[in-house]
Amino acid sequence: MKALVFEGKIVQIEAKKFPVSPELVWINLVGLTPQPKVGWSYDGAVFYPPPPPPIVPSLPDPGDELNASLVALKGTGATVDQLIDVLMGKTGKGRVAGRSN
Repeated sequence: MKALVFEGKIVQIEAKKFPVSPELVWINLVGLTPQPKVGWSYDGAVFYPPPPPPIVPSLPDPGDELNASLVALKGTGATVDQLIDVLMGKTGKGRVAGRSN
């Protein structure tokens, strides 16, 4: 297999070479382990895999907490101020029963 490299990146892999623009270069991949793939970098001597994608932590949906709070307060007779306190996370024991600031 042959890698077609452009600006230090493998852009295509083929079994046989074919004519290409002078900006592109063919590099033989036979015998390389691990076998480089499209997207790998080439520094003129060594192939490098792309860096792993960043790990993005899964964040909770803020709407879930809001919905749960509203469902819990439905029919309790809570005042607007009490609802705001609950939604802002200012709840504690007995907090919904009366406002204390």
